[in-house]
Amino acid sequence: MSSPSALSHHNMPAELSANVGVLPTDVLYEVLLHLPANVLCRFRLVCRSWRSLTSNPDFAQAHTSRHPLLASIRHNLRYSEVHLVDLNGNIVKRLPIAQHPIYDLNTQLDMLSVSTVHGDVSYVVNPVSGEVTTLPNGAHFSDVAFCEASSQSVLGKIPNYPLCTESSPSLLEHIPSTGEYKVLRTNSYYATHNGGDRTIRTCNVITLSSERWRARPCPPIQTPPTGKDRVVIDGVAYFFLSELYDDNNFNGEPDSIGSFDLAAEQWRPLILRGPLNSHLATADNKLKFNRDYKEDNLQLVVMNRCLGIVHHKKRDCSMDLWFLVDMDIHKRLWSKRYSIRCESHAHMHPYPLHLLSDGRILVWGAEQERVLKVYDPITRVWANLASMEQYGLVRMHIGSLLCSGLQSC
Repeated sequence: MSSPSALSHHNMPAELSANVGVLPTDVLYEVLLHLPANVLCRFRLVCRSWRSLTSNPDFAQAHTSRHPLLASIRHNLRYSEVHLVDLNGNIVKRLPIAQHPIYDLNTQLDMLSVSTVHGDVSYVVNPVSGEVTTLPNGAHFSDVAFCEASSQSVLGKIPNYPLCTESSPSLLEHIPSTGEYKVLRTNSYYATHNGGDRTIRTCNVITLSSERWRARPCPPIQTPPTGKDRVVIDGVAYFFLSELYDDNNFNGEPDSIGSFDLAAEQWRPLILRGPLNSHLATADNKLKFNRDYKEDNLQLVVMNRCLGIVHHKKRDCSMDLWFLVDMDIHKRLWSKRYSIRCESHAHMHPYPLHLLSDGRILVWGAEQERVLKVYDPITRVWANLASMEQYGLVRMHIGSLLCSGLQSC
């Protein structure tokens, strides 16, 4: 990777080829790289050349690699906010969202998607401009197309008899082939009708430039309702499809993964087999894994643009990090890159966020602790970076506040 100084020589805006003010250009470049993004945004008012430098994509890329940011949900009595914070827990930017409690978010380039507790309202946020877009409300049954659990065909509108709704967080994704942003939402509705139970699933997609949700074929099986069981990368959403979520689950293993292609707006026909049962040689081991699943825990993650699975093991207070070596799901090649001993049972479900440039792993210590941590795989030592007790959820922000459309992770 080129050094910031090298970048400044070859990719600097033309008006900065000479010295700016009393500082040599290279010195100014290095000085500005040490400052946080919110300070640099104010410094753009100093002069046109400073604005040009701090808006340059190469400078923004170098700055983001030095100053990674986290997107964090903060609740108070009146409204919910998303805070962009640095690795020391300092707030770089506040983004007021709504008066509804927020329970999940995901990030794509320089955009965020946030979902409310009941799933009836979702927002897309531009952290650079602060603009908040409220997605159309599809909670009303007559507005949502559906299909039966036994079919993937779109059949019609949600019927108007009593329903129990299981809402899932919306997933925002940037489509590389078109440059569009799309949001995917899947829900399940349970009802008793004419003496029988009925499960109705919905799958809807909206493009940010449009005003209506489009009904798409339903999931091959029920998708999980929690954010830790779904991620999106390179235009594809991935979901755990576990027997714990559907009694009719094709005898699938707990780490089976389904996928939805947001560009084609179709479910992929093949189920991706996860790493755990893929690497267990005998049927006995598979059965043992299935029985022990409730004691263990699985999470889907995206780290540094790689799809991964975190396998938490309560019995020895450890976690394994598996990554998909080849995104071709036909090959199903997984590699266990890290096996990490956790500090204590109180720190039972840490959520890996990012592999830092120095090789340490950035981890969100969720549940009881709510502490931002790093783990050094070489020394096998944990270190606390910041207490983040006020935040209910933390994810990597993979964009830049300095330059729109920049992907940093």
